[in-house]
Amino acid sequence: MIFLNLLLKNLHRYLLFLHLIFHIHFFIIIIYTRLTSRIRCISNYDSNIFFLLFF
Repeated sequence: MIFLNLLLKNLHRYLLFLHLIFHIHFFIIIIYTRLTSRIRCISNYDSNIFFLLFF
């Protein structure tokens, strides 16, 4: 039981870390597209970005 509890805690941290990475990835893409002002490019990635964001 103690082992399982530790495993769940670590898994939870790992998932939070992944979620954070996805959010950073999302913001980098948004900032990049705004800087280059190519709004048409983001339309192709829209569904993928939102999938990753709500992962």
